[in-house]
Amino acid sequence: MIFKNLHPSFKERVHITPELSNFLDMLRWIAALVVVVAHIRSTIMVPYSELVSSNLFLDIFYFVSNIGHEAVIVFFVLSGFLVGGNTLDSFINNKFSWRIYLVNRVSRLYVVLVPALIIGFALDYFGSYLYEPYYMNEYGFGPFAYDVTTRVNFDTFVMNLLMMQTSHSTQFGSNGPLWSLAYEFWYYITFPLILGLIYNKKTLSRFFSAVILVLLLIVLNTNIFIYFAYWLIGIIVYLLYKNKCESYSHLYISLLIFILLVYLSYINFFNVYKISLFFLAIATGYLIYSLQTSKILFSAFNVKMASFSYTLYLYHAPLLLYLASELGITKSQPEWSSFALFVFLLLCVYVYSYLAYLLFEKNTLNVRAFLHKVTSAK
Repeated sequence: MIFKNLHPSFKERVHITPELSNFLDMLRWIAALVVVVAHIRSTIMVPYSELVSSNLFLDIFYFVSNIGHEAVIVFFVLSGFLVGGNTLDSFINNKFSWRIYLVNRVSRLYVVLVPALIIGFALDYFGSYLYEPYYMNEYGFGPFAYDVTTRVNFDTFVMNLLMMQTSHSTQFGSNGPLWSLAYEFWYYITFPLILGLIYNKKTLSRFFSAVILVLLLIVLNTNIFIYFAYWLIGIIVYLLYKNKCESYSHLYISLLIFILLVYLSYINFFNVYKISLFFLAIATGYLIYSLQTSKILFSAFNVKMASFSYTLYLYHAPLLLYLASELGITKSQPEWSSFALFVFLLLCVYVYSYLAYLLFEKNTLNVRAFLHKVTSAK
């Protein structure tokens, strides 16, 4: 089968060509890499505004290492395209099942999240005990610009398990990237509820969908629903892809537009940052749509790198802070020694994340099959 070697999350695709599948893998691992690069650079090097001198290489390096948030927008559009598109098809074909859907989504997220929280707790607990100043923001590390010690407690742990970070809690410990996971989770819940209002024939089902949606609007952080627009762009791209609209062969044009919008978002050209991100999301969607007939390049490599991109995203921050504390790192000007340190930390994070992937994320399908068996038992 064409997709037998793909990552578990991609097995749920419908009508995805091998060409597009390859490029979606590539976008995922590159976006994850950009996030990690942004966090490492802002941990060990001074901000661009504090550079003693600059050149073209440093300008490019700081640009790439300053667009971590933009990379997350790429994740949202990809998720909307893949998960949202599959969910929409299920409703249209009257095959949607909340049991199957929730088992698939919960297994996908929590197989990685639960050990990430536990291991992150261990790193933060011992790190703050051994190197307290580093964990209390005395060194001004970019991704850890807060007192981590105030976030390492049972209440915050539970709230993150319930995906309430950013709504009624901070992210747990030093794991700042958990903010986007909460957003993603609630998109998984919100979108089927909206579709339920449209496609459910039973009045009672529609009523319950409406009530839950209203409750979510009251309970959840407003930004979650603002960012939902980025996720929904992925749905629009999926509909265009599914209906095989023409004029999708403008790969180089879409790539140039994407790069331009990344840059405009980076400099906040539109003055309102969320509007900048919205245009970036549109550019990402156009890029995805343009990739569907492109030739396959490095497909095996892209599949391998994408396979643990979720683990990389969720595991790297606590390890990075611990290593920075252990090595006694303080921010410095970008020199050869700091770039060597940058490469060393990047390798450490990748090896660590891949090992965590082998232990946890790689077993997603097994956990999913077990949960399906348990929940479907009469």
